[in-house]
Amino acid sequence: MTWNEYKRYLMQSYDQFIAEHQIGDDQIDKGVRYEKITDVDCVRLGYGQHLFFKAGQLRLIYISGGELATRIWEEFERSPHADAPRQVVRSRAGKTAKQIVVAEQGITASIQRDEIDFLEIYPPLSPTDYLANIYREPKPFIR
Repeated sequence: MTWNEYKRYLMQSYDQFIAEHQIGDDQIDKGVRYEKITDVDCVRLGYGQHLFFKAGQLRLIYISGGELATRIWEEFERSPHADAPRQVVRSRAGKTAKQIVVAEQGITASIQRDEIDFLEIYPPLSPTDYLANIYREPKPFIR
């Protein structure tokens, strides 16, 4: 998968995605939450990929750390969009982790010690909208 292929997913409805990818009921968790996005249906694709649909529309793709997330982030970093404005916020992935939010391009990476903890891919929006509608400030980390 590539960053552009994931972005194309964002244009598919829930019904289109389920039919096209032959998703079974055992791959769907209904009525869950992802950060501030509530009452969503989560489609699990394997390899740490989770797609969150709300009201029939794909709202966010979560990819857990590893080779796939690293490859997608590196692809984004080489793209012409890599110079888009960024915002850095705290990450829930760990005390030293940070999230690099490139909301206007619809991608966020949580990074810790030069490793990707997770990626979020979503329809482009303003940084203010990302912080208000997706991002949830992590609680203080205690040793």
